[in-house]
Amino acid sequence: MFRFQIVITAFICFWLNPSWAETVISCGEIKGYAYYLGDPDFVPDQARDSSFTLTRDGDAYDVIFYDVTKRPRSSRSEGAKVLQVDRTETSVTIFVGYPGYHNTALWTFDLDKKKMVYSQHRLGCISPKIAILKAECF
Repeated sequence: MFRFQIVITAFICFWLNPSWAETVISCGEIKGYAYYLGDPDFVPDQARDSSFTLTRDGDAYDVIFYDVTKRPRSSRSEGAKVLQVDRTETSVTIFVGYPGYHNTALWTFDLDKKKMVYSQHRLGCISPKIAILKAECF
C-alpha cells in the first residue's frame, strides 16, 4: 500500500509540475489582511505553512500551491483560468479565476525584490471575503 501511495504522489507531482514547465519563482507563507463582508473592519489573515510556485510552459502560466495539507495543488488542474495580465523585466502579474465559484485572485510577483502580493475576492461561499496578502520569495 505504501508503494502505491509513493507512485501516486510521484505521478501527481509530475502531472502538476511537469519537467518542461519552468519555475519562474517560489514564495513562502502569505500574510496580510482580509475584509469579511458584513464585518466592520479588516482583520489579520494568513495561510499558515503555505507556499506558492509560479510556473510557465511557453506562454501558459500556473500557480502551484501548498497549504496545511502539504499536497501540491495546481490552479489550472482545479479548473481555474490562469492569464498573464502584465509582464516586465522585473515582475509578472497573473489573474486566476475559478468559474462558478466566484473566486478570483490577482498575483503580482516581483522577481527583482523577491516578493509576491496576492489579492483575493472570494464571494461565492459561506464567509465571503476580500483579502490582500504578501509573501517573501526565493
